[in-house]
Amino acid sequence: MGYGDKIVDQSAVCFNQLACGYKGFVCKSKLDDTVDEYNDLVDKFNRLRSDYNDVAAKNRSLVDSASELLAKNKGLTESLTTAQSQLEEAIQLQQLLVLTNERLKRELADVRRKAPEAKPASPDRSKHPSKNADKTT
Repeated sequence: MGYGDKIVDQSAVCFNQLACGYKGFVCKSKLDDTVDEYNDLVDKFNRLRSDYNDVAAKNRSLVDSASELLAKNKGLTESLTTAQSQLEEAIQLQQLLVLTNERLKRELADVRRKAPEAKPASPDRSKHPSKNADKTT
């Protein structure tokens, strides 16, 4: 090949030397394909970023919901603990009342056993003025 001989067709497009990279000359059609691939990758990246943002937003929402549920659970657990404590106290009081009632029944039975039988009282005429009035006349 001699000086000035053309290696590429006259319709070839020239690029600056940085477009060729370290491998040398790049055909325009190949560069167009590369640009199309790049644009496809940018579109795919944008879709993935959008999907990621949607998933991240849903995750934040789920975390918020979980936090609210944990707070409610804590409140319910505290209420349950209080109710259990009050129930245990009520059971202890009921047991004490049963024991006290049994003790009182035994004491009443002892008193009734030890007490003499009561005889019917004879009427005291001195307390009735109408009958006393008959005696004075």
